[in-house]
Amino acid sequence: MKTAGASLVFLLAVAALTWLSVRFVLGRLPGDPPKEEMIARMIRVNQAGEYGAKRIYAGQIAVLGGGADGPVLRKMAAIEEEQKACVGSVTEKVVVRKVEVA
Repeated sequence: MKTAGASLVFLLAVAALTWLSVRFVLGRLPGDPPKEEMIARMIRVNQAGEYGAKRIYAGQIAVLGGGADGPVLRKMAAIEEEQKACVGSVTEKVVVRKVEVA
């Protein structure tokens, strides 16, 4: 399912370009972090969301996995895992501090 990973990269790019477009129109405001830091923050938020989604699917599979919805949940969890891996590869390319989970 390469399209899921490609879609995620596309969404990250759109989010970054949207933010940059707004900043181009409004200009840089006092106290704004540098562009690179803002992109890094967006990627970290996405990374944290992927981790949270993985844990949510694990809980759903634990409770509902034996029923009729089990195969669908496992397929969705597999897609989420692929997206998490894609975010991880983007994180390493952009040199973003990874989200630490306690």
